[in-house]
Amino acid sequence: MNIKKINDTDYLIIVFKSFSCEDKINLYIKQLLSRYRIMLRLSGFYKVKVYNRCFGLYIKIIQIEDSYYKDTFDYRIVFDN
Repeated sequence: MNIKKINDTDYLIIVFKSFSCEDKINLYIKQLLSRYRIMLRLSGFYKVKVYNRCFGLYIKIIQIEDSYYKDTFDYRIVFDN
């Protein structure tokens, strides 16, 4: 796994693990974000774009808004096929 900071609020995560279905990807992303939320200082509302490739996943975490979510963290997962 490789984590790159794009700017102050956005990240790119590359996971070298292949998945068979979207349900397993959703579960993996939930576990990943709960594990790294504090380290990445994620707070606000994020769009999580997932690009599923044959060798693994590209995950872009893009902050949408933080005014309503000051001390909380929420996200929406979007798959790009």
